[in-house]
Amino acid sequence: MPHQQRIRTEQTCTYLAGIRQPGKILTLAINPLMTPHLVNFDKFLLDNFEVEPSGKQVIDAEKLNEQQHACTEVAWRLMILSRELLQAVRAPVFDPGKILAIKATQNQDGHYAVRIIVPWFDHISTIPLQRAYQAANRVFMAVAKNGTEPRNVALILQQLLDNFIKQTYKMVPGGESTVPVLANAHHKGIPFHHIGKGTYQLGWGKQARLVDRSAVDSDSVIGSRLSTNKGFTATLLEQAGLPAPQHIFVNNEQEAINAAQRIGWPVVIKPVDRERGEGIVVDIHDNNRLLHAYREAHKLSPGVLVEKQVAGVCHRIYVSNGEVLYANSRLAKSVTGDGIHTVAELIETANNTELKKLPWRRLKSCPSDQEALLSLKQAGFDMSSIPAEGERAPLRRIEATAWGGASDDHSDNIHPHNREIAIQAAELFGLDSAGIDLITPDVSVPWHNNGAIINEVNFAPLLGSHRTGFKLEGALAQFIENHVPGNGRIPVEVFVGKKSVPAAIDCQKSYVGKGIDCFMTSHIVNRYPTGDEIHIAAPNLFGKCRSLLMNRVVEALVIAIDSDEFLATGLPIDSINQLTIIDEEIAHAPETGEMENSDRFRQLLRLLQSYIVEPVQDNPE
Repeated sequence: MPHQQRIRTEQTCTYLAGIRQPGKILTLAINPLMTPHLVNFDKFLLDNFEVEPSGKQVIDAEKLNEQQHACTEVAWRLMILSRELLQAVRAPVFDPGKILAIKATQNQDGHYAVRIIVPWFDHISTIPLQRAYQAANRVFMAVAKNGTEPRNVALILQQLLDNFIKQTYKMVPGGESTVPVLANAHHKGIPFHHIGKGTYQLGWGKQARLVDRSAVDSDSVIGSRLSTNKGFTATLLEQAGLPAPQHIFVNNEQEAINAAQRIGWPVVIKPVDRERGEGIVVDIHDNNRLLHAYREAHKLSPGVLVEKQVAGVCHRIYVSNGEVLYANSRLAKSVTGDGIHTVAELIETANNTELKKLPWRRLKSCPSDQEALLSLKQAGFDMSSIPAEGERAPLRRIEATAWGGASDDHSDNIHPHNREIAIQAAELFGLDSAGIDLITPDVSVPWHNNGAIINEVNFAPLLGSHRTGFKLEGALAQFIENHVPGNGRIPVEVFVGKKSVPAAIDCQKSYVGKGIDCFMTSHIVNRYPTGDEIHIAAPNLFGKCRSLLMNRVVEALVIAIDSDEFLATGLPIDSINQLTIIDEEIAHAPETGEMENSDRFRQLLRLLQSYIVEPVQDNPE
């Protein structure tokens, strides 16, 4: 029967066995008696995660006996579910991994040790990885015991939220857009690895770029800092001749009253340095509401702005590399009418729809509180109103992260003048990736004709959400295309054998002769394109290769392998354009363990061949 999963981790994050993401090796303890429950577990996966356990990858599957095959079926399903759970906590794990080996455990308890390699990343604790597999195993046990009855499934999903998602989420660095951005890169075949604090390198060498959510390495640090302060942002926009908010910075309640009287009603209260709509109150027409809003904003920030309210809706215009990728109106939380049901009924239906989703993917509930009633009243509705088909009944005055919201795509009808000032604002702040918030009654009308203003300039704007499944597919694809050349790769050629270095040097010279800055590395010899020696502070060939792949002047890389080191470390690359075997004599690295020379060469060759994207070449001599 299922049992508490025992998991062992080993190895640094590396490429092994043909997987296309850097990975880590785990060992699972699996009992083949778990297989009768596979049908129910498959139903659970399909009904709740919309995935099927197809495409199982097992090395030497033809050599396994019946019980071992049974264990691979269980292990593969745990790998599938763990991948989904890890994405839910911002880990960009897209491949399930591969099953490497299976053997009976020494204690003869009927369990098998199933050795797998699964995607994972440097500089991220392995605790989330281990927790994901433990959680997946608990789910398997719960399904095996109680089936897929709705009540049991609801309990399982809630426990996943409480005991895995909430407990693990902050252990994986990143943001809402991290997984969608990297998923798009992975789909395009762009290699990536984590360099720390949620920042990933996409591509190799000269083609490499750094991304953090939707921020890119060419974004100005100064611009990103200025954009976090609404006061500085407005001042800079105004100085540049762009339409900016009219506001006054205030330090106390009396200053807030004076500012409102000076600007004129209605006004907006904003904390000066908060994001996601926190603390913002609109439609302030009197001192009582003003002071209440000021006090709430002051709790969030020592600095508060009193701002002149302008007519219109906030539109997020996303600028990438000097190009507008989308323009969306950011609408308040609302329900959409069908001409049949009341607002109260629409709220109930919307909330019931969300309850059918995974708990961690649900949108904010549609409220029916006093604030919702006030918003409805201002729009001419109440709970018994029946909105026309397609008509929105607002439950909040503005869109904010705390409440959620809706959006409409206006990318095709944004006026060229509005597009122009969005690009100009991004350039003003030195941001190659920026979200420009334009408040306008109609984004198809030029800003200078309807009193529109640029309300905010946002660093690292949302491009998608791993949590809700929200994606801007076209914008994501264009974002990657704008910032990562091609598939982000450089040519990599590998030579193997005791005499591989001279051949590798000749290959390097051939690249250099074509005007390509090709670098060469081996266990001993490391060369610039000029032929001068490179000094690299790395303990082994794996580290040397990694350092050169992070060097943005490297246009091609030639690697000479004369030892079996990679059997211990794995590969630093996930594709080889050309593999040339010079001879079958390679030195022995102590960390690879004892084995015959022929076996060492054969295993090394098998590892290298699993990453070839062009045919192998034997020594032409």
